[in-house]
Amino acid sequence: APILGRRVNVGAGAKILGRVRLGDGCNIGANAVVLTDVPAGATAVGIPARVVSSEKKTTEALRHGEERE
Repeated sequence: APILGRRVNVGAGAKILGRVRLGDGCNIGANAVVLTDVPAGATAVGIPARVVSSEKKTTEALRHGEERE
């Protein structure tokens, strides 16, 4: 059975086959067929699924009225 991390997004119609691991925060495109592990923060699409982006986007908390340095 697949092992899904936290905050994994799986698109409509996607298939996850076998004992694969989907890392925290990864995204699987609609109708993708996942046959191998997908690292945390990555986006995988296609048949078979391939990683097209592995950048983790970071956000910076700002308080109202503050400016970035």
